[in-house]
Amino acid sequence: MTTLHTDRPALRADLAHERRLFRDDRLEPVLRGLAGPEAEVALRWAVDGEGWEQAAAGAGLPQGYGERVRHKLKRLGARHCERAAAAKAAQALPTARGIGR
Repeated sequence: MTTLHTDRPALRADLAHERRLFRDDRLEPVLRGLAGPEAEVALRWAVDGEGWEQAAAGAGLPQGYGERVRHKLKRLGARHCERAAAAKAAQALPTARGIGR
């Protein structure tokens, strides 16, 4: 089992380290939406391969908390994907300066 820090700065350092391991640029913006205990549960789930209930229990939280974190991550992930797609679409639009050249 991975030792995780529960204070906010150390937990952020743990998350930054794990993000480098997973190498997915979508992780950081999604994980920023989690509170400290939620991030700890998510990190336990990702690193240790535990189920959501076990990850929550390992963090000293009720087992049902893990399922809440899973749902929140799905919401945050979907929101991030929607915003990224909207930003990409906005960049593809011609600007006022580009019209009539």
